[in-house]
Order: sequence, then C-alpha cells, then structure tokens
Amino acid sequence: MRRFVCLIILVKLLGVLDVYSQKQESNFQLMADSCYVYLEKQDSVSFINTLSQLYEAYLKENDTYYQISQKLERILLEDQSIRLLYLDARKNKVELVGCIRTYMNEIDKRNSLYAFSVLKEHGWLTTDEISERANEALFLIVQHCNDEELQIQCLDMLKEKLTEYPTEKWHYAFLTDRFAMNQGKEQVYGTQKIIRKGIPYIVPLKYPEKVDSLRTEMGLSPLWDELNEEYDSEWDLEKYFQDLPLIKQIYDEYCSKRH
Repeated sequence: MRRFVCLIILVKLLGVLDVYSQKQESNFQLMADSCYVYLEKQDSVSFINTLSQLYEAYLKENDTYYQISQKLERILLEDQSIRLLYLDARKNKVELVGCIRTYMNEIDKRNSLYAFSVLKEHGWLTTDEISERANEALFLIVQHCNDEELQIQCLDMLKEKLTEYPTEKWHYAFLTDRFAMNQGKEQVYGTQKIIRKGIPYIVPLKYPEKVDSLRTEMGLSPLWDELNEEYDSEWDLEKYFQDLPLIKQIYDEYCSKRH
C-alpha cells in the first residue's frame, strides 16, 4: 500500500514537473508577456524597466554570436585578472606565485577548450560577428595556451582573413611569434620579449635587419621605437647585435625552464 501511495505521489510529481516544464517559456517571452500586462495595467514604470531588457533577452536566446561574445568577454576578464594577480604576486607575495601560476594554467586550459569548440564550429570570428572585446579574448586565449595544434589552426585561419580584415594582422604577427617562441625558435616580428630586472630582452629575431619593414606590413610600429618608449631604454639594431650572446643565453634559460 505504501509503495502504491508513493507511486501515485511520484506520478503526480512527474505530472506537475511536466506541466511546469511546458509552462517554462523563454526569458524573452516571459518579459514580453510582462510588458503586455504592464501596458494593460498602465504601469509605465514597470513597462519601461522591462522593455529596456527585452532586446538583450532576445539576443541571448536567438543570436549565437551574441552568446559567444558574452562568454568570451567574461573569459577576457578572468584571463587578465589572473595575470594581473600573478604579476603583482611576483613583487608583493612571492610565496604564492606557484599557486597562482597553477590556477592560471588551469584557466588557460579550460579557456582553450572553449576556444577550440568555437573555432571548430565557426572558424576565426572577426569583429563583424563578435564584439571587439570578444575578438581580443579569442586571440588572447590562443596566445596564452600551450596547444600547438590549436595555434597552427588559428594561424591558418587568420592568414585567410588578412586581406579582408587588416585589423587581424597584428593578431597574426603576435601569434606567429608566440608559436615560434613556444618551439624555442627565432621570432619574425619582434613582438615577444623576456623581462629581466625591468630590462626587456627581445626574443632572438629571424630577420633583424628587416624587422621594422615586416612589422609595418602588419600595422605595427618600429620595434626599437616601441621598446624605448615603453621601457625608457636605448635599444637599436646595433645594440641588439652587441647583446645577442646575452639575449640568446636568456632565451635558452627561458626555454629550458619552460620545457
């Protein structure tokens, strides 16, 4: 008898849940219905407040790119926040640097999985499809991950976009150099550097004599001007060659620690 009663209760509960699920409309529709009610009641304050949220609710449910943008923008905040904390800890809380680095690696890995799913379905998304911040987030996820396969795929995707979307050129330049750096090779555009005691050391250049012309093609400013302005240093091509043995030593040390 008890089992029978329990069964009846369960059936009723499932029926209630089924009715409840059927009644669950989209958030957009619920808000639209609320607007109608407020209009009928002549509740202008509630109507305006709800109306102001209606379009965003619609986009969240119907615009795939909007949903991706929202997710990527949240990722951007997380990506930059953990890195800011890491840099601050290196100065103010050295004993926690290792712990923060572990969190950072976990975040990068999780974000790269999301980026991989987006890129697999949609390819490289430009600012025609997603917001500028979301586009920046997509680039940073790939830039910060250690997934060479993903980086190669993105380089191929970006290369196809360069003619139609010149603003993607600097993404291509940075990712090209980061990929080379991850492999312990020389960089092309001079976008990657290693900081030692506040001094920037350029990762060895593949074409040092023509690095500025290559950068110009990618919409980047002259390398030495950028370095000197950003770090109040006195770099030029001559100094680069003079310090090249030290630069290579620092780079080798970086690569050995990384691998």
